[in-house]
Amino acid sequence: MIMLSFSSASATYDADKHWSEGYSINYDDRPKNFNRDFKRDMKKENLLYTGKQWPLLRDVRGKAVIFRGWDVDSEEDRWGLECRLPVWVAARSPTSSIKAEDLAAQRWESLAGDFSSRDSLKSIVLAACLHHDPTDETGWVSPLQTAPILQNKAVEHLKNSTRKMKHLWVYGDDMKEKTNLAIAKLNFWGSDDEGPSRPLPLTVHSAPSKLITTK
Repeated sequence: MIMLSFSSASATYDADKHWSEGYSINYDDRPKNFNRDFKRDMKKENLLYTGKQWPLLRDVRGKAVIFRGWDVDSEEDRWGLECRLPVWVAARSPTSSIKAEDLAAQRWESLAGDFSSRDSLKSIVLAACLHHDPTDETGWVSPLQTAPILQNKAVEHLKNSTRKMKHLWVYGDDMKEKTNLAIAKLNFWGSDDEGPSRPLPLTVHSAPSKLITTK
């Protein structure tokens, strides 16, 4: 199963964009028992991809199900794990000198602690944005400018982490393969990449055997 999660906040966020890389949304009715079946299947490890190689679309065509827009237990968000995107922050003046690097550094200070949170579920948004002049697209610091900076910080943080991290939902713009692999690795492998973070399932070759002899 491959999950693409979009918060309902994303729809409002996208509608307010003043640049061209926005997307359109088609609303489809979910099957009657979709939510129940989805939560059930999420507990079946054999349905989740745990490989270390990020598959190409041609490799999984006909073998994978891609979906989004499922329901979870949340009072406000019915699209997936509650994801509250950073609000657009207005610069103090149209001539503000803040750059994407500065904005990303400020954002990371508030995100770093989330990667080590012990909450049962945690959503992390690798994005930051700022607008100087809403009438001038060139005056905006867009998420696509801060995304690669925040992703590099996240990858480095995961690489240097000494503890297992679970139940993280990470959202980002223009996610790079390196970032996806670093996050996906936490599904099964420890962040140090030296071994599995939980016991491997028994196989025919590794299962203990007992020799039975006749008298």
